[in-house]
Amino acid sequence: MVNTTLFDTLTSDFPRVEPQHIQALVQLHEEQATTPFIARYRPDHVGGLREIQIESILRRYQQLTALDARKAHILRAIEDSGINNEQLIQKIHETLDRWELEDIFLPFKQRNRTKATTARERGLEPLAEKLWDQADPTPPETLAQEHINPENRIETPQDAIDGAVHIMAEWIALNTTARSTVRNLIRTQGTYTSQTTPQATEKNKYETYQEFSEPLNTIPSHRLLAIRRGTKENQLTAAIELDHQLPIEKLQQQFIINTESPASHIIQRAIEHAYHKLMWKEIAAQVNAELDEHADIEAIEIFSTNLRNLLFFPAAGNVTVIGIEPSPGTPQVAVAVVDPNGTPIETAQIQPGPQDPQPEQAAETLKALIEKHSPAAIVLGNGSASCTADDFLRNFLNQAYPDKQQRKTIRTVINETGANIYSTSKVAKEELPDYTPSQRCAITIARRFQDPLAELVKIDPRAIGVGQYQHLVDQRRLRDHLRAVVLSCVNAVGADINTASYTLLSYISGINRGTARRISEHRTLNGPYPNLEALKQIPAVNDHVYQQAAGFFRCTPSDQPLDNTAVHPELYELVGKIAQDLNVETAALIGNKDLLDTIQIETYVSENTGRLAIRNLIRELRNPDRDPRRKASKAHFDDAISSLHDLKEGMLLEGTVTNVTNFGAFVDIGVHQDGLVHVSELSTSYVRDPNDAVRIGQAVKVRVISVDRQRSRISLSIKQAAPRPSQQRRRKKQAKPQPGAQKPKDKAPERRPITAEDIKKLVNRLATR
Repeated sequence: MVNTTLFDTLTSDFPRVEPQHIQALVQLHEEQATTPFIARYRPDHVGGLREIQIESILRRYQQLTALDARKAHILRAIEDSGINNEQLIQKIHETLDRWELEDIFLPFKQRNRTKATTARERGLEPLAEKLWDQADPTPPETLAQEHINPENRIETPQDAIDGAVHIMAEWIALNTTARSTVRNLIRTQGTYTSQTTPQATEKNKYETYQEFSEPLNTIPSHRLLAIRRGTKENQLTAAIELDHQLPIEKLQQQFIINTESPASHIIQRAIEHAYHKLMWKEIAAQVNAELDEHADIEAIEIFSTNLRNLLFFPAAGNVTVIGIEPSPGTPQVAVAVVDPNGTPIETAQIQPGPQDPQPEQAAETLKALIEKHSPAAIVLGNGSASCTADDFLRNFLNQAYPDKQQRKTIRTVINETGANIYSTSKVAKEELPDYTPSQRCAITIARRFQDPLAELVKIDPRAIGVGQYQHLVDQRRLRDHLRAVVLSCVNAVGADINTASYTLLSYISGINRGTARRISEHRTLNGPYPNLEALKQIPAVNDHVYQQAAGFFRCTPSDQPLDNTAVHPELYELVGKIAQDLNVETAALIGNKDLLDTIQIETYVSENTGRLAIRNLIRELRNPDRDPRRKASKAHFDDAISSLHDLKEGMLLEGTVTNVTNFGAFVDIGVHQDGLVHVSELSTSYVRDPNDAVRIGQAVKVRVISVDRQRSRISLSIKQAAPRPSQQRRRKKQAKPQPGAQKPKDKAPERRPITAEDIKKLVNRLATR
């Protein structure tokens, strides 16, 4: 059961979600139900929330749970200190700000010895209290005279006042309101600055940040991450800056209550000491940590979107493919042929160049493989070592098959990021033990073309390369977010228990890696599963695991027709009742849209199965082969453009989006160096989020704005490649005739000659205007 304060916070943070739905969601989460299972098979419990909404609520719930645990620890520490302050305890319960919570706890934490500690031991706290009160008209020097004690190293009134200043400064530095004041001023008035270090070797790379300054409350996350990378590389130094007079003035207003008091200038000293020595660096570091966390969250959201688009990249399906992967630093290029099931059936090595080139022999080898296996595609990785192989492949296909209309094998380039990591991984060694790492690279590239999702899940999502600065963000948070994306994508598509790799099975709802391996091993030893129910033979698949996973599994072939749909087994009985009511067999319902449209949802609503669940059931029966992956959209590279030297400003080209960031998108135009489309060049209309305009894998038309060959940078524009709005309207108007207009005839009628009467009418019309 969620505690009241935490539940109230969740409902206030998500006002559009009914409280009972939030409570049900949290309860399902505590019962270890996964997000895909909740969204698809418990929609009525959570009000039809989508997966992304469920994830947002659960992440906030986890944050509040962690904050609650910290509060419990602090309350125990305060109780152990013997303090029983109801107002303090109430404040701890109510706060939702982690820094405010730490500020409250700060006076009770064990700290190292300070100058204030020494001053207290020397008996100067009473003097500090008199000065702090600001009510005694006696000069501070006179008050300090009473505390002179050479044995305690207090030999002059100034020594006593100095000690009192240290004590008062600590009071100020531990004051919750004072710390909050300074923190808010840094957040709202502070600036983030950077400059190059004296030993910087890549000044051109970081020229934007050589003399950089931007307000903390407006600096975007990608700039923070770029500066963070520069500091890690020892190319930049970065700092938070603030006009220090601002917080000092605010603290004076808080603590100097009597400006006429002879002690006011002593309080002024204590304020300046507290701020400069005890507060500024610590609180600025906290704000910097907030900035880093915010930048991480924004970047990870972009990485997650990119990963989702990459995993949902269209699958070519069961076709024969030749994969090619050049080995960096060696003349050999690995070639692998995989059959429609992804099984490697032949490998070879060619040497197209530039080292020890043998293009004639390479062409013979490749042509023999094409004629023997009739592949649907030759797929090349897009790494830096692929330039020569790509040039060879382009020329080879043009010479061997000059008639492009008759050419049955297409050439395509795909993202090979992570292929090398896979080739030496434990998974690859188990899966392809008889192949070299370079051959495994070629095989996985071919498989990525057949089914990107099934192949990409075999490597750590962080190794796929779905955004800039991946290595700079919080790796634990990145791992958790990306795993959630993979889990969502795999379950959206589903996996066949008789064909899927154990790595793919491990991402199915409720299935861990060990259980997935046991499912795969049982299949190897005992043959294909006859139906989903057979999964229960495996000891690791208990009732809870089966409930979470069964709806996302497929079983082909199966003696139960519903096993090859997204219908959950717990609904099989209901489907049977619906079929019986319609006087048909269960199999006759699957894909029969006309019959399914006659179902009255209200007839089958029950306490355990609500309207939304039945609506989802009918949708799954209507589209049993539904695949959420979008249709392919392929860019056609210009064969005449193969390097940066071939590019010229103003060229109109086709390309494929390879990466999306919050400042724009990177596009592959076939020159093995991605070009950048700045966010301002993505569309003719305003673009707030680049992901709203483009996605990874999308084919786009771009215009070359500039080419910096020295730094290998290409600037592109989608906006300038699009037709002007006036042209679009004109084309639309021409394409769509007005209502009531006559259809155009095959042959335009001859024009009537203009007569004198026509001219007279025109002159009269103009004269009356």
